[in-house]
Amino acid sequence: QMHSLAVGIPRPPLEISEIVADNIDGLADERGGRADWVEIRNTSSIGVSLAGVTLGPKIFGDGERMTFTNRPSIGPGEHLIVFADGNPAQGQLHAPFRLNRLGEQLALTGTTPAGARFVIDAVTYGPQSANSALARIGQGGPWITGSPTPRAGNVEGMWRSIVDPVNFLFSFPTRAGRTYTVQY
Repeated sequence: QMHSLAVGIPRPPLEISEIVADNIDGLADERGGRADWVEIRNTSSIGVSLAGVTLGPKIFGDGERMTFTNRPSIGPGEHLIVFADGNPAQGQLHAPFRLNRLGEQLALTGTTPAGARFVIDAVTYGPQSANSALARIGQGGPWITGSPTPRAGNVEGMWRSIVDPVNFLFSFPTRAGRTYTVQY
C-alpha cells in the first residue's frame, strides 16, 4: 500500500493536549464505561473544521485511525475528548483503537485535497500509571504527568511552574477576553 506525506502545509491550530492510557476509575463515557481517552484542543479563538482530520497510533495506515466524519468542527478553545476503546460503534467520539499503557505514538493528522496526509501534532509516550494523565502545559508546551483534567485546562489549582536548566515556565488558567499581568 502506498501513502503520500505532505510537508509545508499550514497546520490547523489543533493539538493533542492530554492522554490517559490507563483509565481505571476516572472519566466515564456516555454509557458509564472507563475507556482510556485522548483530549484534542483547539488553541485558537475561532472554530476549526475537522474535515480531513484523523487520530491514530500511526501516521500512516487507516485501520486503526479515527476520522472525524460526524463532527464538523471544534469550537474556540474547546477541549474534545475521544474515548480510545476500540469500539467506534459506541458513538461518534469512540476511536477504533486502544491506547497502550506501556507506551506508543499517537498522531493527529490532516489530509490535503489531493489525499496526502500531514502531521498536525504527535506525541510518543512511555509507560503510564493508572489514572494518571500525560498533559501538555500551554499551547505547544512541554508534557507533564499529573491528575487528569478532562475538558479543561491542564493546570491543576491556581498555577504551575516548571524549571529546568534552560527554561522557566509559569502557567495558570485563563479566560478568553481577559488581560493578565504577571507583576512579581
